[in-house]
Amino acid sequence: MAVLFGLFLAGQVLAIGMVTEPIVLKDVLRGQQLIVSLTLLGSKNTTEVYEFSGEGAIANWVKFYEESDVNLQNPITFINVLPSYFNVLAVFTVPKDVPNGKYEGNLMVLGGASHASSTETQTTVRQAVSRRVKIEITDKETIKLNSQIIPLAYQVNQGEPLQIKVIYENQGNVELKPKTNLQVLKQDQVVFEAQFPYPSKELAVKPLERKVFDPLLTWQTQGQATGSYLIKVKVLLGEEIIQEEEFNLNVLAFSERIMAFVAKIGFGSVGLGWFLIGFLFILIAFNLAIISKKPKLFEKIFKLKSRLIKENNN
Repeated sequence: MAVLFGLFLAGQVLAIGMVTEPIVLKDVLRGQQLIVSLTLLGSKNTTEVYEFSGEGAIANWVKFYEESDVNLQNPITFINVLPSYFNVLAVFTVPKDVPNGKYEGNLMVLGGASHASSTETQTTVRQAVSRRVKIEITDKETIKLNSQIIPLAYQVNQGEPLQIKVIYENQGNVELKPKTNLQVLKQDQVVFEAQFPYPSKELAVKPLERKVFDPLLTWQTQGQATGSYLIKVKVLLGEEIIQEEEFNLNVLAFSERIMAFVAKIGFGSVGLGWFLIGFLFILIAFNLAIISKKPKLFEKIFKLKSRLIKENNN
C-alpha cells in the first residue's frame, strides 16, 4: 500500500501542509528500493521554495524526485511550490551490506522563506517539518501483487480496437514484472489469444509502488464479426496466475451505431429518439416556411435586436 503525506490522513497537520504520523516500512530486503509518494500543500499565496533531506540512520538512504521523473533519473533537494497540492517521490535505497534490524530517522521538509521587515533589519523566518521513518530489514521475501483490469469501453465500433487499462500495486518487498494473457471468445470459440510481457522500456514495479498502464492490452476488431464477445484476462508472475477477470464486449456494426445514437437522443428509447428527430426536422421546416413567406418580418426582428444591443452597450 502506498504511503502518503497529505492533509487527509490521520495525524497532526502543520502549516507547511504535511502530517507527522510516522512511516513504518516492514519486511524490507537489503539492496531494495522503496518509493513513497509525498503529498504536500503550499501554504502561501505566492511561489515558495521547499527543501528536502533525510536525518538519522536513513539519511544516506533517501533521495527525492519530482513526480514526473518516473525513471528516477534526476534527484532534487528542493522544489518551487505554488499555493496548491504537489507530489514529490521519496526513494529509499537500502544498502546491500546492512545487517538485519530496525533503522530510524526523519524526512525533513524546510518551508519557503518569508521576510518580516522593520525600519532597520529583515529577518528570514523558515518552517521545518519532520516525519519519522522506521525501516525494518529482513531476509524474508514477500511477493504480493494487486492488479486492476479496466476496459476503456464495453462496446466498440467495428474496426476500432478494444483497449484495456491495467493498474499494478506492489504490496510485497520484491520488484515485480507481471505479464498478462488476453483471450477473446465468440460463442465459446477462441478467436484471439496472446500473452503480453511486461513492457521492456518500463522499470519493474517496486515495493509499495503503483503503476498505471493506460492502455496495456489491445485487440483490433478490424475484420472481426459484429456481436458479443467474452474477454478473459489473466495476470501472471512467472507461470503463477495472480488474478483472473472476464467481461463481455459488444462490437457494433454501422447500423447498430446509428440505432445506439438514436436511442441516446431518446433517453434510452429508440422510438422516442426517432420521434424527437422527426419533430426537430418539422420545426426547422416550419421556421424556414415562415422565413420564405415573410422575409421582411425577420429583417425587422434582426434590426430591433441590433438596436437593443447598441443601446445596452451605450
